[in-house]
Amino acid sequence: GALLVCAAGMRRFLDKRAPEGSLTPAIMHGAMLATAGVVFVAFVMRGMMFDSSGTYGVEPRIAIWVFSSDVPLASWGVLGVAAAAAAYGSFHEGIFPRWFGIVSAIAAVLVVVIWTAAPPPSHIPAMLWMITSVFAVRSASKAEVPERTPGTTRTTAKAAGW
Repeated sequence: GALLVCAAGMRRFLDKRAPEGSLTPAIMHGAMLATAGVVFVAFVMRGMMFDSSGTYGVEPRIAIWVFSSDVPLASWGVLGVAAAAAAYGSFHEGIFPRWFGIVSAIAAVLVVVIWTAAPPPSHIPAMLWMITSVFAVRSASKAEVPERTPGTTRTTAKAAGW
């Protein structure tokens, strides 16, 4: 639920600040919704496993348990896409403060590196990035809104005080 609320708030914020024609809002919102959807499906599977624990043998229960444990953690890796989009939106479009662009770039790299090595721990940098995004949106909401024109550059963002 918190991820859906965060996704909705981020989309509203990005719709106000992103330049016309920017894909950053759609990419970030899509990555957050995909993560929430996969986490929901995996936890439904976990609930089904415990509700029907006496019906099946041991092997199917082990398979469902592994699926329901690893998939939610690995699904947070999709937020690495949102982090990469936020870094792009920060550096190229001036949507976010520069410090958040740096944090997002680092988080995106960490998520990808951890995700390819051992998917379950990729949720740690992804969750930290999501928490940091709340502070970035709060600080960016107080700043002057950059001009919404196609092709906003770093120069325009710097002129807006970023």
